Amino acid sequence: MKKIFVFLLLISLSGSCKKDTPNITLPALFSDHMVLQQKSKTPLWGWAPPGTSIDLTTTWGEDKTFTADKNGNWFVKIPTPKAGGPYVITLRSGNSIRIIDDVYSGEVWLASGQSNMEMPVKGWGKDMPVDNSAQEIAASDIPQIRMFTIKKTMGYIPEKDCSGEWKVSNPKNTGDFSATAYFFAKDLYQKLKVPIGIIHSSWGGTPAEAWTPKSFVTQVKGFENTEKQLQEAQNNQKKMASWLKDLKKIDFNEALENGFKDEENDKKYSSPTLNVSGWETMDLPAYWETRQLKDFDGIVWFRKDFNLPEETDLKDLKFYLGKIDDMDVAYVNGKKIGGKTELGFWDADRLYPVKDEILHPGKNTISIKVIDNNYGGGIYGEKNLAVLDSKNDTLISLSGKWKFKPVSMIKEGNIYTFSGSKNYSNMPKITASLNSHMPTVLYNGMIAPLIPYTIKGAIWYQGEANVGRAKQYEILFPKMIRSWRKVWSLGDFPFYYVQIAPFKYANRKPMSAAELRYAQFLALKEKNTGVVVTTDIGNVDNIHPSNKPEVGRRLS
Repeated sequence: MKKIFVFLLLISLSGSCKKDTPNITLPALFSDHMVLQQKSKTPLWGWAPPGTSIDLTTTWGEDKTFTADKNGNWFVKIPTPKAGGPYVITLRSGNSIRIIDDVYSGEVWLASGQSNMEMPVKGWGKDMPVDNSAQEIAASDIPQIRMFTIKKTMGYIPEKDCSGEWKVSNPKNTGDFSATAYFFAKDLYQKLKVPIGIIHSSWGGTPAEAWTPKSFVTQVKGFENTEKQLQEAQNNQKKMASWLKDLKKIDFNEALENGFKDEENDKKYSSPTLNVSGWETMDLPAYWETRQLKDFDGIVWFRKDFNLPEETDLKDLKFYLGKIDDMDVAYVNGKKIGGKTELGFWDADRLYPVKDEILHPGKNTISIKVIDNNYGGGIYGEKNLAVLDSKNDTLISLSGKWKFKPVSMIKEGNIYTFSGSKNYSNMPKITASLNSHMPTVLYNGMIAPLIPYTIKGAIWYQGEANVGRAKQYEILFPKMIRSWRKVWSLGDFPFYYVQIAPFKYANRKPMSAAELRYAQFLALKEKNTGVVVTTDIGNVDNIHPSNKPEVGRRLS
């Protein structure tokens, strides 16, 4: 009897788990803790096998039945209630069920731009803080504020989905929220007393053309050949992918979270006894793109020997290593003396103290691991690299010839470690590759997947990467605003933006920043726009001003 029961049970289970059970797939945006725009006919969409019938129910009383089309796409609009929640959305098809829990109805805003929008509430270390961050994080238990942060993604064509998740505001999560967007949301919440949802899509150091749809950006002088450029980059990517396929790779974001630690190679390349006779030589300080490493993003080790006279007082010595774009870890005689392994320090001076027991009279060796994840890279700046004494006077100059070795390449979100016969010198030489500065690639990867999710409006903090091209920005920026409004089909939704940071922009004419701000001012001709002035709350020595609470308040 027991055997018969087990047999029947197996038959029952096999029937309920059969492979042809329709699967309902949802975009990442439609997930637990989401916020929907209140009192709107908001779209929901996704994928299922063609012809699949789907029943949708909500705990606020809206029910719909619809069918996936011949391509496996489904799309439906549902009326949302006035601000409130939590609600549950359920989608069923046969034995397949998807439940979206803890859903609120409120105000939804898109927050985008470059590093000043990306900068988190916790700041980027002690050199690039956010005002009152510790207190703000501790007091951030505001469950009706939620943020969806999109993983950095580039695309040749508009993507259908993105990576990310909704996070509820609390002391555990808020430190990683965009500071500008969080303080905007907090002030808005205090004024309106309704749930606030922020969709955060930003990437440091990126220009406006990267965030603009191809059909619009190609109308701007200088970007007419975007289609050709993208096609060339795609062809080159295939060649490069074939060359890279056998190399060890790790996800860039995982490496970033781990501080780019690589125990074996860190020990090897920082060792003062390492034979570097086969390494090339580079004059520093300088961006490496202006030297031997053209169009290279990756990890490069730099080394230099220096001599300390017998009579040198080894106490309180420091190493000034210029500015390093983007990140670094520095060693002297195999011992770590400092480093910046968080994003956002590409323009920060590196000044590292060293314990006297690490140094000795005679020959010493300094080794620096430099990580550049996009655009310019290397050890650069106008000041001399040097060993400084206790009075910060130059004891020994370190400017001049350094040995260097590229050990890894960063490509499309992964770090590939060179090995054997595959190294920088014999990698495929390509004239164009996909990068975050290329026109339309961030629109494709980080904006297109959000459309047509209903939003109330957008906030934008960008422009620093376009300094020096103000005339072009006068045309480009309004086109970007218009393009977003067109693809969303929500009319002239509010679009509020922030002036570029008041900063001493290197390698730019003195008036370049003022000209860019004027171009931003001219964009006020577009309907329903507003600009936040920041010249009174910045720091000319820091491109990432710390007073993000006030920026957010002014935006709201």
